Parts: sequence; C-alpha cells; structure tokens
Amino acid sequence: MDTSEIRVDKTNSVNGIHIGEEGKLMKEFINLACPFSRLWFEESENFLKKEVEEGRVRRLIKLFDKQKGHLVKGNIMHAFIDPLDPEKALRDIAKVFSSQEAWEPLDDEGIAEFAKNELGLSYHDDKRDAASIVKEAQEANVFFVPTVIMDDYIFDENIDKETLEEYIRS
Repeated sequence: MDTSEIRVDKTNSVNGIHIGEEGKLMKEFINLACPFSRLWFEESENFLKKEVEEGRVRRLIKLFDKQKGHLVKGNIMHAFIDPLDPEKALRDIAKVFSSQEAWEPLDDEGIAEFAKNELGLSYHDDKRDAASIVKEAQEANVFFVPTVIMDDYIFDENIDKETLEEYIRS
C-alpha cells in the first residue's frame, strides 16, 4: 500500500476510542470486517497493552466505516462497540474479531442479531462519531485498513512489530 499520499496533519486526536493517558499517540484506522485489521489487532494487542500500561503509548482506535465490498459488514459491528468505555471496547473488539468468520457470511440483520445474541453486545451507534471518522479519513487520504499513524510515521497492513517497538521507544 502506498502511504505517501496520507496527510497526517489532517488526522485528529479527538474522534475514536481513547485508550491510555500518556505516551506517544497512535491513531489506528481499522474496520471490524477486515482480516488485516484483525491480524494487526490480535498480533499487537498484548504488546500494546503493556506499552499503554507503562505510559509509552496512547491508542486512538478509529472504527472506519467503509462503503465497499465485505468491509461494509464491519460498519454494522462498529455500532455495537461503546467508545465511551475503552476497556470494554477493547474486549468487545477482540470478541468481534475472534468471531469474524461466523458473522461475516450473514446479512445485515443477521450480523446485528449475532452481535446481540451471540456476543452479548449492545447497540451504541448514538455514541459514535462514524461520519466524522469517515470525513477525517477522506481528508487525510486514508483509504486502507489498517492504517496506523504515530507522529509522522505511517504503518500499513505490513506492520513490523520490531519497527513499531523501536519507534515507540525512541
């Protein structure tokens, strides 16, 4: 993925799920139907949890509604993640990702029912700022998920954990 057109200065530190209070700000544009977003989340979760706990990283997870292909299904699941409860949001994102194969073949109504009945999630769309995140991504030329931004450094779906760790700790 070509990240050279991404305008980091057009991203913000407001919209999304805030995790942590100190450290470098990491903005994560993800979609819950994206297998690469899932891979990023699952492979980095333990490492980032430690970095947040030790005050080196503040995460800002931006659930990015997409309007093409299978990623549209992720938009439905985004509405079941409560951005006002960061710890629960992380647990719920993990549940959604770990069950991705089960809910992705379902239609829109089936996905919502799966979220409620199988995952025990509640609808929180009124608390999200989905349109603002989409607008922010468009203005910043963020088109692919995952896209992870720290300062002026942009990671794509090929995020190298060693490079990330080195950047966080520099």
